[in-house]
Amino acid sequence: MEGAAERWASSVQPFALLQRLTPYTESRSARLARRDRELQQDVQQEGRIARWRLDPARIAAAERADADCRATIRFAMSRYLRRQRREVPGERAITWGEVEAVRDAYGRRAA
Repeated sequence: MEGAAERWASSVQPFALLQRLTPYTESRSARLARRDRELQQDVQQEGRIARWRLDPARIAAAERADADCRATIRFAMSRYLRRQRREVPGERAITWGEVEAVRDAYGRRAA
């Protein structure tokens, strides 16, 4: 009977840790998304997914469980933002060679 109680106690502890990380997920998403509320919600969702995917057995065995979980959440949020940045076509910087190519193709602007 004690074995079951110990297993239950060890399974509850990681979930309490995940609940403790909710404020961290919210504040980190606000910091990363700045003033864009929609992006903040998306980043926060990625943090929640990362928390959900954490293995409770690995959390219980870790020496620094809080730090490991926070690093996992932070990495997931950053990875999402990098992926979003690549998908936005308007974010790429235009080179001067491209400007000259357009000028040559369409002619110079009349002054």
